[in-house]
Amino acid sequence: MIKPKILLSGAIKFEDIKIKHVSPRKNIPHDIQVECRNLWNEIYEKAKSEKRLIYDGQSYSLENFYSQENSVVLEISRMRYSMKKPLNILARDDDNFPPQACAKTLAIAGPIRTSDGYYAFGHKSGKTMNLVDIDLIGGIIEISDLHSGDDLLKSFLIEIKEETNLAADTISFIELYGIILSGFGNIILFTHTKLNISKNEVQKYFNQKKDPELDKLIFIKKDNLAEFLKSMGDYKAIIAEDYSRHYRNK
Repeated sequence: MIKPKILLSGAIKFEDIKIKHVSPRKNIPHDIQVECRNLWNEIYEKAKSEKRLIYDGQSYSLENFYSQENSVVLEISRMRYSMKKPLNILARDDDNFPPQACAKTLAIAGPIRTSDGYYAFGHKSGKTMNLVDIDLIGGIIEISDLHSGDDLLKSFLIEIKEETNLAADTISFIELYGIILSGFGNIILFTHTKLNISKNEVQKYFNQKKDPELDKLIFIKKDNLAEFLKSMGDYKAIIAEDYSRHYRNK
């Protein structure tokens, strides 16, 4: 597994993010590309036999990022799910996997805090191709037009709506807390979201959702957040203490 790493920490406003589209990187070795194509065929056939949802959608790979004046510039390229998914599996399972060949798929996710001090996480239904059982609310950025920080926010709001059925007017604020490389080789834009409704109200919204990805929500008291994030492992564990301390009273 790739070693998780915090690439950038500290609150970042969406309006301070700039997006630049660049050509896809050329440093994924040919043998790994062949292995990915073969692995994708296996993944696709297995998903069909198990009646799981699978499609070869478009996502984005982070090629580089840097600060420019008061902004953070993300240089991204396009990547198909049929390449991204095998690269994630290889990065997870091969201790000698070259870091430069990671998918570096851009995702946005984070704990969602209710007005009465609980954090909501999602339990996966097993009907999709996700590799974990319990995860943050959010997911891979797949919108067709990604040109600004506002587009990133739009993508996250879509994910929140799909997974929890929460509308934008239930949200007090969202901010980015950091950029993290996960053990699967993805790039996580780690968020903090605060709602203006309670745990029970969130559950009522969730009970009316149609998207099949999550089958239930798991609520964690704010005082137990760091411990819970650590128990999830991977990149959640390395950010647990600092993130929980930063947002304890916010």
